[in-house]
Amino acid sequence: RGLLNRREKGSFFITEERSRRALLVGAAADVVRVEGLLRGVWGYPITIAGAVMPPPEPGDPQPQAPWAGPPEQLAALIGLYRADEIIFCQGDYESGQILDQMAQLAERTLRFKIAPPGRDFLIGPQNILTAGGDSGALALNQPGPRRAKRWLDRLVSGLLLTTFPLLFWAYRRPGMAARGLWRSLLGQATLVGYSGGGEGLPPLRPGLLSPLDRLPSPATSLSQDALDQAYARDYHWTQDLDLLLRAWRRIGHQNKG
Repeated sequence: RGLLNRREKGSFFITEERSRRALLVGAAADVVRVEGLLRGVWGYPITIAGAVMPPPEPGDPQPQAPWAGPPEQLAALIGLYRADEIIFCQGDYESGQILDQMAQLAERTLRFKIAPPGRDFLIGPQNILTAGGDSGALALNQPGPRRAKRWLDRLVSGLLLTTFPLLFWAYRRPGMAARGLWRSLLGQATLVGYSGGGEGLPPLRPGLLSPLDRLPSPATSLSQDALDQAYARDYHWTQDLDLLLRAWRRIGHQNKG
């Protein structure tokens, strides 16, 4: 089917059986870069319905796609432009903002993809679509980020265990939360791990939370593998801290640690 798709449409994207209507979301420069890749080397079978970005100003790069509206109106623009796919152009648009908007749109039947900054690949619902070349070093392969992650595990686990007698009632499963925090403190678990198995990614201890815990319901439009790839590639300890501030009560809600 892939060869047939290539012959008829000039594309090897087996998972895309028909052209979809997509909105590109991000800053102007990032949208222009991703649009060029989509229309060029990727040959991705979509119709770009519009660009969702801040109002254009003189001197800003302009995409070929029409300006649809600002990112804060994305939910309304999806219906207006009959979009069934959202491509987040990461750059000035950070991972936290992307996940927050995905959470707001979780109940809709949409496909989400993320185009990382300065990289020639697109994280899709079940795979990573590349334009060739090196996908770049993963941050979690570097000693500095791994060391920072371990120190954050120790500090936050110690703090949460110290306050546990006062806050145990706030956890969904207090017993499992206490066990997981002790394991994190001892280096047998990590506070934030992968959503899935993390195949092919830098190894991590079992996680008490994962990037999926940002979302109010299971993410069906973006696979666990895609979230884990983004997490490993762009890791910074502040991402873990932000997630913990949002979701610490969920520690222990699943038997991960």
